[in-house]
Amino acid sequence: MTDWNAMSDADFRKEVRGFFEAEYPEELRNLPHRPKFAEIEHWHRKLHAKGWVAPAWPAEYGGMGLNAAKLLIFYEEQQRWGVNRGRDMGVQMVGPLVIKFGTQEQKDYWLPRILSCEDIWCQGYSEPGAGSDLANLRTRAETDGDDFVINGQKIWTTMAHDATHIFMLVRTDQATPKKQQGISFLLAPMDQPGVEVRTITTLSGETEFCEVFFDDARTPRANLVGELNKGWTMAKALLSFERISSGRRTWLKMHWASLRALPVDGALLKTLSSATVLPRPLSMSRIMPHSIRVSPISSSVAKRWARMSRCSRSG
Repeated sequence: MTDWNAMSDADFRKEVRGFFEAEYPEELRNLPHRPKFAEIEHWHRKLHAKGWVAPAWPAEYGGMGLNAAKLLIFYEEQQRWGVNRGRDMGVQMVGPLVIKFGTQEQKDYWLPRILSCEDIWCQGYSEPGAGSDLANLRTRAETDGDDFVINGQKIWTTMAHDATHIFMLVRTDQATPKKQQGISFLLAPMDQPGVEVRTITTLSGETEFCEVFFDDARTPRANLVGELNKGWTMAKALLSFERISSGRRTWLKMHWASLRALPVDGALLKTLSSATVLPRPLSMSRIMPHSIRVSPISSSVAKRWARMSRCSRSG
């Protein structure tokens, strides 16, 4: 097993860059949309065979075990070559949570399936009336023997129509004095009676967001991660994992450069004022080049990564 952290940063960057440039399919570079798994499966198989699916996971669980400095290099090279992140909610969110809070049985079962993408995940958080105020969620799960029975609705669920499983926050106690209490974190299969997925078409014509309806859907009680009614703790921990992968400065710089290059003219404004659904090449991220300021964000991300890198090097 290679100790990537023992390599110099320059040698590691050369290794990662060489692999991406030699092996990543040209037709998948800089995809303008979120691909379904079938579209990128052949690339995922290459990553899995090399052991590079989960760069941040500890090596004992099948990851690369990268420290913060090496992880930043990996992400920078990934973005520089236009490598798609793939269906990585399992790797970026579910896996780290199971590693930190899951039972040994959950680790043994779920982690290999996440790495192989035998299970593909979506996130069941937001609900109508419970978006920014997530603790206001009303989807409930009640015990029935060895199962939880789930009823309710989730919305803005990314790529739910291409997922085999969902990780979700549900209310398991209706009588708590604080709404952050009485919430639990469950893993549930999507392919079952009682789960209905409806896609949402955005202004750009994409259908990556979905509504998910639960009508007496079931999941085993063994799929509770962490303690019952302690899901708010899970949610806060997961948010920290998500931030690591979302604040990528190379990605921010690339898109800021694209935004600055866009002309703002009468034809564009006319298109926006008359169209109910925008032409596919025109996405919302390209409409308001003067309303987004990425440079300060990029600077903040770089400082955060530098602090993490110093911590990892000092042990």
